[in-house]
Amino acid sequence: MLLTSKLLVSNVEDYTMFVNREDELAALESHYRSGKAELFILYGRRRVGKTELLRVFCQDKPHIFFIATMASREAQLARFTGQVLDFQGIPATGLVFPSWDDAFEHLARLPGRPVVVLDEFTYLVSGDPSLPSILQKAWDTTLRHSQILLILCGSYVGMMEREVMGYHAPLYGRRTGSWRLLPLPLSAVPHFVPAYNPVQVIETWAVLGGIPYYLEIFDDRLSVLENARRQILHPRSLLYDEPRL
Repeated sequence: MLLTSKLLVSNVEDYTMFVNREDELAALESHYRSGKAELFILYGRRRVGKTELLRVFCQDKPHIFFIATMASREAQLARFTGQVLDFQGIPATGLVFPSWDDAFEHLARLPGRPVVVLDEFTYLVSGDPSLPSILQKAWDTTLRHSQILLILCGSYVGMMEREVMGYHAPLYGRRTGSWRLLPLPLSAVPHFVPAYNPVQVIETWAVLGGIPYYLEIFDDRLSVLENARRQILHPRSLLYDEPRL
């Protein structure tokens, strides 16, 4: 069946700007060009731009981009099946993979060089704690002999390190690459607030750090203080409850 390069994404934070991730993109491209099966782990705190990085990386490649939610194993499998069938151009006929074992076996048979992203992987594990063991078995038996680039992405750093990369984790020793995505450096801040002078840029950095989601909210037509009042201190502002999330 013919592969497509549709952008199969749902519930993605739509950043309007993508800056200063050249090294990360180069690392992903290197794994894509390796010509062998790859299991890449991307993790980092919420809002740091992991999903957007993967969107940019995948946009010119045949890919399945699955964003997990806090749902049951059955609901996740149904959604994932739909995206895989869409990717292959197969009409949705109510088919659902009976298990993750079946889903991974199907992925191993995909032709070409597909990129498969499992974003918010920790949500999948919460819905089915046996998933890391299932994936380990699938990797050892079929996936590592395929041409897949499988990317596991997660925001709960501790859980990713424990359940995916830890010494006692089922997937220990299987990953072929990993990257902890950090906030953007100070040098990237002017891209978001180009009208600000150097002092205002530093003040913005001091308030927001290098989190793209936060930086996009600031309006450089306003002072840093006024932005803070509107976007952080006001009870109905986007960032007012952010520290609690």
